[in-house]
Amino acid sequence: MIKKYRVIGVFLLLFFFTMNGVAGFNNSPGQLKEIYDINHKKRKLVISDKTYLMPISLTVYKLDRGAKKPRKVNRYALKKGQKVYINTSIRNSRPYVNEILIMAK
Repeated sequence: MIKKYRVIGVFLLLFFFTMNGVAGFNNSPGQLKEIYDINHKKRKLVISDKTYLMPISLTVYKLDRGAKKPRKVNRYALKKGQKVYINTSIRNSRPYVNEILIMAK
């Protein structure tokens, strides 16, 4: 009887962590999006009419024209009207942006 509950418990834990990882993390590059508004004091970023929070561990990369790989920059390089690719996650029912790739004009 105890083994049966252990197996069910392990199955439920694996199912929960698998679904949490799938639903909470978007790893696909997606479409090129535009930054509509940015507030560095409140750490809020509005991209395509959706507000994201910027964590302290946010990594921002910029891909210049003719460059083979993007270079790492700080979050203050983000400006209104830039085209970006984002990598998002949902933590505590809030959307966070983990990585941003800024495309050169």
